[in-house]
Amino acid sequence: MALEENVTFVKSQLELYDSAFSNSRERLQEIAARYRGSERDLQDMQQQLRALRQELMRPSASPSRAAIEEIVRLQAFVERLRAVDDLSLSLLDELRQIAADWATVTNELRLLPSDELTSSDRMKLELFQTTIRQHLDRYGFRSFQPDEICLSTDNFRPLVTQTEKGETVEKEINFEVSASDAIRLKWAYYLSCLELMTHVATNHPGLAIFDEPGQQEIESASLFEFLRSAARGAAAGRQVIVSTSESLEAVSSAIRDTANIVSFPAFILQPISS
Repeated sequence: MALEENVTFVKSQLELYDSAFSNSRERLQEIAARYRGSERDLQDMQQQLRALRQELMRPSASPSRAAIEEIVRLQAFVERLRAVDDLSLSLLDELRQIAADWATVTNELRLLPSDELTSSDRMKLELFQTTIRQHLDRYGFRSFQPDEICLSTDNFRPLVTQTEKGETVEKEINFEVSASDAIRLKWAYYLSCLELMTHVATNHPGLAIFDEPGQQEIESASLFEFLRSAARGAAAGRQVIVSTSESLEAVSSAIRDTANIVSFPAFILQPISS
């Protein structure tokens, strides 16, 4: 066998022995781990054996370990019951206070009126609603009958009453009105708010301002009727300001001398000349 072959053979033998040694080492570690586990088990068994021996050698008059553990467990349970009892007493005091508060609030609620609106409020709302209908009739409102328009008792928004399947229901107007009738409804609502001051006490400031009310190609007859209503509403300390691009002659003919007309020959707001 040549020298190189001998060297290769020796190296392979060394690798074989190293592998066998590694396997033996791993096996030894496994055996050592099992030994330590068995040793712990043995210690546990010895401890249990000593405990049993002590139980057997203890005088009969002495309490057993099980009895002592039961006593300790019962004492802990009693302590928990005492803690729960203390907590229940404190909660009982709180419940008494809550019951007293509940009785007070219940009595106060019983004194409140069953209806959110008083009779005075309902009278005011009815007058407001009637005035709106009168304005709508004068302005030529056609999307619904003016008498079908009512006011919500929650937020006082205009609603329409219709009959569906034999029942009268109130519905939001939304987009069911024409663009021109939507303008008429705004006129009626705002001027009716102003006129309401004549009959009942309100929080209205007594001022209404309209900018170009003749929108949506509204009919001239409706617009001029609105101007006349606005002129009548501007009385007894109230003021209505209307800006319109209608001709001066047409406006003057509609309201005559019932209002103060200010005519501007050009744009009201103009840049300052340098």
